[in-house]
Amino acid sequence: MKRFIHSVLRVWLFVIPFILIDSEIENTVAASEKINVAVLKFFNDSGRSQLDILELTLREKMVSELKRYAELNIIDSSVIMNRIAKRNLDLRTSLATASKIQYIGGLVDADALIAGNFIVDGDSIIISTQIYDGKGGQTFRIYRYSGLMSQINLIIEQTAAGLLKEIFVWQQMGGFIESNSMAHKLGKTVGRAEEEIAIAQRIVSGTASKIDVGKVLLDTAEWFFTGKITAISTIGAQINHILRKTAVQSAWAEYYQWLFFIAGEYYYAQNDLELAQELWSYARSYVPNSPLIEYRIALFNLQQNNYAMAVTLYTRLIKRYPDKSSLYAGMANALIGQEDYNTAILFARRGLDISPKNKGLLILLAHTYVRTNKVEQAVVTLKDGLVHFPNDPDIAKLISAYLKLMPTP
Repeated sequence: MKRFIHSVLRVWLFVIPFILIDSEIENTVAASEKINVAVLKFFNDSGRSQLDILELTLREKMVSELKRYAELNIIDSSVIMNRIAKRNLDLRTSLATASKIQYIGGLVDADALIAGNFIVDGDSIIISTQIYDGKGGQTFRIYRYSGLMSQINLIIEQTAAGLLKEIFVWQQMGGFIESNSMAHKLGKTVGRAEEEIAIAQRIVSGTASKIDVGKVLLDTAEWFFTGKITAISTIGAQINHILRKTAVQSAWAEYYQWLFFIAGEYYYAQNDLELAQELWSYARSYVPNSPLIEYRIALFNLQQNNYAMAVTLYTRLIKRYPDKSSLYAGMANALIGQEDYNTAILFARRGLDISPKNKGLLILLAHTYVRTNKVEQAVVTLKDGLVHFPNDPDIAKLISAYLKLMPTP
């Protein structure tokens, strides 16, 4: 199966354009051997906000200059700023702390981080540039050049050449070693998750009607086989499982389903409910009656107070999976929404029989008893539950509250 998929990918995967290297650079380096570099920001320390435009200008010039060196792999600027902006990171403050440097290094998947500042005084400019080890958290070199504003390109060129030299010296001294720090691991985990969210965005990017699922499938399959999607998150684990199956057609169908499912989850989180539903519908079309999609749509209807539809979907799911306590909890909640409390009690009790250590179901059942004025039964239910949750403060508080509701003898 794996051999077949690799052969298919060799034929159909997108051709990755070769990067044209400046003719002055003779030596080429394999991508796996390159040092990943992220150019973060040049801070305006001139005291004049109208010069903020230079922050972007200097950064772009530095990126352009460093891209000339085949030994370096420059992280895409939009990826860097998007991930940092989402985390509301104050770069200047963060780069003063080793753990934050490691976190940012993991987040943007960079060995070396570059940041700087500038001061403009009349026609003169002073540019300072710092290099940070994105894995170890150290600041290992600071460059400072000054000149006329008209000499900015020359200053950037000189700085880039110095940076390249120092980066390789640092590497030879044992720098850029994979870190076991929690900060770095957390950054890498978040960064990988962002890559997978980007897949969800690409699925629907620029489409108002038909989505080119084949193009998306092949593109993301390439990402998987080149290691850009791992089992760190659910989708990575699922794709890994699916692609090991023997039934090729079935495997691709499930892959389609997962792509659309994760895309729907992303847009649901963005509160774009209409698009989320459309994507889940696409997912369901590839694997009809998929329990994953059916359950998600049932939960969606419950969350949107569409109780009648939720009851229909949960009924269908319970017939197929009668031993899943979460389905009984969903059904009970949907019935409560319809104010059918007595039937809700039946489903909640059945769910609790299946999973007696389900604290949520225990509390749901007690609340439903109270709604039907069966306060004493609610107290008995909670006390019975203490066998599985001894000394639980939440249950103890509820018992105390319900006892106050009971009539005084």
